[in-house]
Formats: sequence, C-alpha cells, structure tokens
Amino acid sequence: MEDNTEKMIASARGKARRMARKTDLTYQQALDKVARDLGREHWAAYMADPVPVPRDAEPSSKERVDAKVAAALRQSYNILLSDLAAETGHSRDELVEKAADILMGGVRLPSYFDERGRDALTAFMHWEMARADAEGREPSLPAMVAGIRNGMQEASRSATTTGDRLGDWLAAVSGELAAGHEPHGPSRTIMELALMEHKERSSVLGTMDRALAAFAPARMAA
Repeated sequence: MEDNTEKMIASARGKARRMARKTDLTYQQALDKVARDLGREHWAAYMADPVPVPRDAEPSSKERVDAKVAAALRQSYNILLSDLAAETGHSRDELVEKAADILMGGVRLPSYFDERGRDALTAFMHWEMARADAEGREPSLPAMVAGIRNGMQEASRSATTTGDRLGDWLAAVSGELAAGHEPHGPSRTIMELALMEHKERSSVLGTMDRALAAFAPARMAA
C-alpha cells in the first residue's frame, strides 16, 4: 500500500476515534461511516486497528462494544479480500499460498502431516472463497473456520451409508469445489482427506487446526 494511502487510513482512524467519542456510534461503525464519506467503502475491513478498541475511542456505553465489534476487529486484515489481491498485484491463488505458509509457521523441514495439513488449509481457503462468491459476501478466515466447524457438527448428526460421516461431508465439499470454478487441486485434496483412514485424517486436520487456532477457540479435528 502506498505511503499516501497509509496516511489517509491513519487520518481516517483518528477521525473515527473522535466520532466514536462524540456520538453513539461504535468505533467500527464510525470507521464504516468515514470510509463511506471518503468513497472507500472497501477500506473499512482493514482500517480497524488490529488491537482492542482504544480506551479513548470507546463509546459512552461499554455494552455497545459487543462481540460483533470484537469479531470485526479480529478480521481487520483479511488476506482473502478480492480488493487486497488487486492492490498487491497478486492473484487470490497466490495470496492463499502465502497465507498458508504464514499460518503454518514457515516450517523449514515439514513433516508429512505438516505438508498434508498445509494442503488441507489451502483447499479449504478455496472452498471459503467459492462459498463467499456464491453467497455474495467477502471471504474471511473466521467465516471459513465457522463453516468447517458447522459442517463437521452437522455431519456428526447425519445419516450415513458408508459408516464415515465426516468422510461423507468431506466428499460433498470436494464435489462443491469440483462443480465450481476453483482449481482442480483443492477438490482432489479434500477427496483424499475423505478417503483417509480415521487416525491419519485426524492428524492432518489437527495440524490444520493448530494453524487456525487464532480464529476459533474450539478444536475442529475429528
């Protein structure tokens, strides 16, 4: 991002803090309004500070700083945003690869499970982007984690003819990717997960789970 843009964002943050102090708006709502006034609505997602709302920016009623605001701040830097891909000059596929490397901790000598966990993480990022496109929203890692968790929970309660409920759900995810416009690699990766033995699959998902620990408190591996 160019220096001028950084200065404009810093100025917008200061204006939003002052607005939050003087009005009933939350800090995030003030950011949204400032972004709209600037004609930069897409900035609001990453204009928020990547730390809790500063004390001097809190609205008069602390109850208004609710879970929704906290979630918005946690997602303030969203590497899956289409606009971010355009601004950096990278494709979304390239950003997904970079995000996976960062989240996996840049393991220099990856084990088998490190490699498979990274492959699974990359595939699920493509799944989240496909879901977001279909639902008319921006993709995000917290939404991806919630989608995986919810899918696994629903799978645990569903009927099965194979005896492998999680495998059935993963096969369905693979089918969704294959039917969309995503690369064939992610679909194949998820299908390989679906066909793994339970213990091996749990280890792969557990590796991916650790990389996503900052985005969800509950473990996903099953």
